[in-house]
Amino acid sequence: AELSEELQRQDAAIALATFPRGEARTAVVDHYGLGAAWEEAVRAAGVATIAAIDDLSGRRHAADLLIDPNLGPEDAGPVPAADGGVLRGPAYAPLGPEYRDVTPVDRGGGNVRVLVTLGGGATGIAARVASLLRCERRLDGVHLEFVVPDPSERHDVVAELRARPR
Repeated sequence: AELSEELQRQDAAIALATFPRGEARTAVVDHYGLGAAWEEAVRAAGVATIAAIDDLSGRRHAADLLIDPNLGPEDAGPVPAADGGVLRGPAYAPLGPEYRDVTPVDRGGGNVRVLVTLGGGATGIAARVASLLRCERRLDGVHLEFVVPDPSERHDVVAELRARPR
């Protein structure tokens, strides 16, 4: 849920305090609790360019650039600033380099493949998710492909998937 305007202004002040005064020229924000109030506070402190990454419908922004990586109709996404630019669609999803190695899927039929990714904040649970999916009988015959950003977790995920009954 979006934070109150007061909490957003406080968060902006804390974020800006980590930089010497006037040295933060660009801000990129990707947080469901922050919106237009945070962006306005950061701009008032002298940040020249603000980009916001958001995929929730109806949220108001004051950023120069709004990035909404979801599929779907334009009127279903977040609300950009009146004079702000918008990049919509999965081509604009900010993904790490580990996604470059994921092979394209032939959607013409045949084997079913599922890409599993847990997002940037889901550390420490990838092997558990792999274990749970491995035991799900409805997924028998489905090829599971995991993208695991944390290198320390990859070995455990591979081990879980190899243990999967065929």
